Amino acid sequence: MYEVIVIGAGIMGSAAARHLVNMGKKTLLVGAKEPENKSGHTGVFASHYDAARITRRLDGKPDWARFSSRSIERYGEIDAAGGIPFSTQLGVFLQDPIPVRANGCWIGVVKWLQNRGYLTKI
Repeated sequence: MYEVIVIGAGIMGSAAARHLVNMGKKTLLVGAKEPENKSGHTGVFASHYDAARITRRLDGKPDWARFSSRSIERYGEIDAAGGIPFSTQLGVFLQDPIPVRANGCWIGVVKWLQNRGYLTKI
């Protein structure tokens, strides 16, 4: 018997299930498994297989930037808990920062995010 059943084994469902298990809840995660032959598959997993997922700290939406940064900072915990390398940091590419309005002035989104403490590294 399970206390919680999580429907959807994607990135959000998997994260929810992991947190529930860490809270001591008997959890069942239900979702399609990734295809055996990824190169020829055209179904739900065709767009990505998490081996090439891009994560970013910069975004014009400050909440997204803050939450993304917090998540990225915890990738090492996922590596350690799962025993499988989860992420490899490769670098950053910035092109024409998106201007945002702050205190009546237009500034680049990078500066705007820095001013609010959303960026830990550039």
